[in-house]
Amino acid sequence: MIHFLLTPDAPSAMKLRRSLAESGALSGVIAGTWPELMAQAEGCVVLPPTVTDWEEKLNMGVWNVPGAFWRRSLEAVLAEEKKSITALIGSHLAMLLEAAGTAGRIEGVDRLSANPRLQKRVEDLAALHEAMGHALPPALQPIDRILKASPERTIRRMRVYHDEGWLSTDPWQNALMGHLNGSAGEVEDPQLRKALEKSVEGSRAPSGSSLRVMQEKLFTLPSEGKALLDGSLQWLRVRDGVQEMEVAAGMMQEAVKQNPGLHYADMALLLPSDMAYSHAAREVFTAAGIPLSGLRDAYDTRDLGGEAVLNLLYCLEDVPPAMAMAALLSSPLMPWSTVEGNRLAQDAIDMRNTLKLCEAQGEKAHRMLELVTGGPADADHLKARMKEFAGMLDEAEELKSHRERAGQLRKAIAAELTASAGPVKWQELRDIVQITPQAAPALPEPTREGVAVFYEGQEPWRTVRQLYAAGCSAGHFPEAASASIIFTDEELEELKAATGMDMERAAVRGERNRKRFRRQLTSATEAAVFLVPGRDAQGKSLAPSSSITFAEALFETGNGRGLVLTLESSLEYNMAGGLPEKPGKEGVPPRELVPEDLDFKKNLLEIGMQKDGTLKPESPSRLDTLLVSPLAWLFERLDIKAREWAPEKLDPLKMGTVAHAVFEHLFTPEGIAGAEGIRNLLPELYDNAVKKTCPFLLRREWTVERENLMQGILKAALEWSEILEAMQARVVETEISLEGTLSGVPIHGNADLLLKLDDNRMLVVDYKKSSSGSREKRMNAGWDLQAELYRTMIETGGPEKEKKVSGEAAEVLARFKSAGEIGTLYYLMNDQTALAGTKGWFNSVSGLNELGTATSNAAWGKIQEQLEALKKGLVTMNTTEDEKTFKNIGITPYAIENNPLVRLFMHNETTPTEKETVNE
Repeated sequence: MIHFLLTPDAPSAMKLRRSLAESGALSGVIAGTWPELMAQAEGCVVLPPTVTDWEEKLNMGVWNVPGAFWRRSLEAVLAEEKKSITALIGSHLAMLLEAAGTAGRIEGVDRLSANPRLQKRVEDLAALHEAMGHALPPALQPIDRILKASPERTIRRMRVYHDEGWLSTDPWQNALMGHLNGSAGEVEDPQLRKALEKSVEGSRAPSGSSLRVMQEKLFTLPSEGKALLDGSLQWLRVRDGVQEMEVAAGMMQEAVKQNPGLHYADMALLLPSDMAYSHAAREVFTAAGIPLSGLRDAYDTRDLGGEAVLNLLYCLEDVPPAMAMAALLSSPLMPWSTVEGNRLAQDAIDMRNTLKLCEAQGEKAHRMLELVTGGPADADHLKARMKEFAGMLDEAEELKSHRERAGQLRKAIAAELTASAGPVKWQELRDIVQITPQAAPALPEPTREGVAVFYEGQEPWRTVRQLYAAGCSAGHFPEAASASIIFTDEELEELKAATGMDMERAAVRGERNRKRFRRQLTSATEAAVFLVPGRDAQGKSLAPSSSITFAEALFETGNGRGLVLTLESSLEYNMAGGLPEKPGKEGVPPRELVPEDLDFKKNLLEIGMQKDGTLKPESPSRLDTLLVSPLAWLFERLDIKAREWAPEKLDPLKMGTVAHAVFEHLFTPEGIAGAEGIRNLLPELYDNAVKKTCPFLLRREWTVERENLMQGILKAALEWSEILEAMQARVVETEISLEGTLSGVPIHGNADLLLKLDDNRMLVVDYKKSSSGSREKRMNAGWDLQAELYRTMIETGGPEKEKKVSGEAAEVLARFKSAGEIGTLYYLMNDQTALAGTKGWFNSVSGLNELGTATSNAAWGKIQEQLEALKKGLVTMNTTEDEKTFKNIGITPYAIENNPLVRLFMHNETTPTEKETVNE
């Protein structure tokens, strides 16, 4: 006979086992979790072997329900995402079956007609269950088999002790416990029931203390007035998670120092589940010499071999995804250094066409890079490449298991390739590579020595005198409750009312988490300290825990400062209790970040001089940056920028690059393509441009974006052809490199098109893959710049590479340098509009607007002012109002948006405009 005391988790089972052991010797008594109960229950009955085919039937069934609510999502995503959607549907079907009870059927769907959306979703899940042959999920199958087993198969009896207030159970679990208890043959032991209830209740602080009030009344609406807060509770705001651990360790040391009868074993540290807190605790408490018991700080080990093989398959299938290539190049298994791997990975993210190793790297490293960047492979080449790949991985001893893992996967893939004829089935090969992290090493069982470590999502495992709870920010203490993705809480309420099926709602999970937090509080008998972080590890501000709001309804402090004391304030530090005395020497306050204009007292244009000692020429895009933010210009000049890893994105810059490459070949000195010519030429030109500049668009998942971009470019080209014809313009040169000077500073850039209208007029054209709204606003405000710079290059310089310019183009440029009129024009492709910085040059050309000759006046004066400031070494900071100001005049402030450092050094708009500069 087994007496089984059911607990919510392993820590609570350990606490109950210790309590039972201290009460005296017992036989046949087990305290454990539900999985442990199931293991014992299955051992009590002789059952034939069973085969679990839930996953297989689920994967087939989701496709066999016509019109199911998940069908369109499944059809629209890649294979990897199909697995996630299928798992989500399977988990909700399992929860519905748990709520439906031991009949194993979803019934009463017709009673949901008042809510068509809910009815449809439940109907689809019921149809899926039918398509699966009414299979049961793995968690319910053993229960079903035990319930259906004949009495003669029972070889041992068991009684289960369960407290609903500690662990809520579903109808299947209740049925199994009822079945076991009904056939136990022995009545319940009152001493065991009492021991279980005592564990649920926990301990209590002395009556009348603030801690006792909180243990009993937190998350309730007090019927009486607020109690005066005493020293048994404190809330302390600190900088971040690391400082939380430092403050907790310091307070524990001070408590032991001031109270000889207090030991570290009388204290507990309550942590969020975030592994960062565990690692911070290990580091800080080890340095402080304070032992910890029950700390979980071991990570699962990455499956480096599996990751490398999977990423290699992605890279050899077709156009390699940038993230897959970067992950492969930076893998510790690669035969080059970490620094070199990170550099190659960044080049892959930046979409560099050619990846190169430093010459100092060995022959094996160069061969490995050739192998992984060698392009698509057929079946035979793939087997050969993978064999060679596995043989060139890093030979470090600590990577041996990962090399072996890669070798095993390589052999499995080779066997699949041998068995399958025809084209390589890439997805089936990737399915072979199931990433399986190596489990973290087993941690030692908690001991009674040292500070006990509890975790937010678990029950406390022993009683202590003092409790220190860290991470008391929004979403923690109590832990945030997640909601169903498929059903709303209101729908689940309707489901319960109409059918009796009670699927757990977010509100119920939230209430359970609040009760657990109160039980965690009852583990302390004397005092509790709550540490509130101001920021997370990235420096982002954090809101305080919701439990503080409830605590404020219970207590008043009498100090006029609220419950939470900020330790960065000397006054509030001194008001807090239990902290070590500050050293006699006053600490140095954090350096205040004061945005001040900079004076380097040197010509900043001389940064990054060319090899011949001349100034580095400025491009129109860099001068546009300077116009918006001198600091952003300086960061760009020094190559200080955010280097982030992200998947490929079809942003305006990439779309513009492709469109420019197409237009370059449609509108040339040899002729301007008409409508028929454009339709004939554009598909091939577009494909060539995509392959050269944005090859990721060739992948299947980019089909829609690729087609939409081509149609947009086609529409823009057809309209541009008509505008050119109406202008009676002739192309002089396309994509011509020009150079010149501005305020004595060399400038250069590529003009998209030079158009000659007559012997006395020429247009410099700049294509933009955008709409005309902002550009027109900018030109009307006089803040245009880029096209005007190309005109200046013609007037002050000429072709940058004369050998690449036709004789006619060189002659025209030479003549217009000193004679004739040069106008500027933007062609905005998204709405097929031409905006010209001219006046009276054209008569009613459809799609072309002349905006006058003052389109650059304001920008022209400002950019020369900025260049003169750089020569003197002055850098003016932006103000907090600049972004709004620039947007109002049609300038998108990319210079500010693209570098997060710029916003850190902005002047508040109330700051006087004339500020003293600070030396470097």
